[in-house]
Amino acid sequence: MKRGEIIKLIKRAAQNRELVFSNHALDEMASDGESRPSIAAVLEAAKTFTRQPNGRWRVHHRGVTVIIQIQESEVVVWTVFV
Repeated sequence: MKRGEIIKLIKRAAQNRELVFSNHALDEMASDGESRPSIAAVLEAAKTFTRQPNGRWRVHHRGVTVIIQIQESEVVVWTVFV
């Protein structure tokens, strides 16, 4: 998939609340006071999308960084940093 298609896929999954969260991401979110809706809102509003060497995507918005992995057509929130 091309970069633009990936960004649209991430934003659409966030808007439709179709994100899949890894256990690690849920643990990090709990410790940082974040929730599924708050992370979805970050992804919907984000403008910074960086492809990492391992194929995952780093998405940043308002002090929150979300690491995304695309698995077929699923958008998996791998981890969250605040």
